[in-house]
Amino acid sequence: MEDYSEKIQKYIEGQLSGEELSRFEAQLLIDNDLNNMLMLQMEVHQILHSRIISLQVESRTHCQICFQDYKPQKEDANIFKNEFVLILSVFTLLLVVGVLYFAIQ
Repeated sequence: MEDYSEKIQKYIEGQLSGEELSRFEAQLLIDNDLNNMLMLQMEVHQILHSRIISLQVESRTHCQICFQDYKPQKEDANIFKNEFVLILSVFTLLLVVGVLYFAIQ
C-alpha cells in the first residue's frame, strides 16, 4: 500500500479536487486500511483543532484578566495627567527663557 498520509491530510483539509478527489474517494470505498487511516487522522485532527480553540480561549481570558489587573485607576490617570502638565509647563518655561535670552543678545 502506498503512503496516503499526505493525501489524507489534504482530503481532511478540503484541498483535493477534481480527478484526484474522485480517485481518493474511490480508493476509500475499496480499501479498509485507508478508510481506517482516514478515520484515525480525522479524529486526531479534531482533537488538535479543539485543543487549539481551547488554548485560544484560555489565552484571551488570561489577557483580559491581566488587562483588568493592570488597568490604571483614576488616581493613576490623574498622576499621569499632572505629570504631563508639569513637563509641558517646564518645557514652555525653558522655551520662553531661551527666546528671551537670545532676544536680549
